[in-house]
Amino acid sequence: MENTDKAFFESVAGLAEQLYGLADDVLPIYMEFTEDVLLNRITNIDMIEHRLDSMVACCFDDRILSLYKRVLQKLYSNHPDTVETYVELYYRMFEEEVGEIE
Repeated sequence: MENTDKAFFESVAGLAEQLYGLADDVLPIYMEFTEDVLLNRITNIDMIEHRLDSMVACCFDDRILSLYKRVLQKLYSNHPDTVETYVELYYRMFEEEVGEIE
């Protein structure tokens, strides 16, 4: 492997570490948000959508993806169109085909 290849892979590994560090940093925030939604302390759909907009970007982390799913499940009965939008957004970002989030 050439030095440039090694430097490239080290750079990519460093970026991956930063991303997972970010997920660790925001996890408590998203845990609190999820609890607030599940306990009906946050019911304003605009506020929820705003938080989901940032949350979906961190769904590469399984812990945050799990929280994202729980929020969407809670919203489904009253806001099915919103849930559909956020499921599609997740799949556009992280999966090849749109379908149900397991």
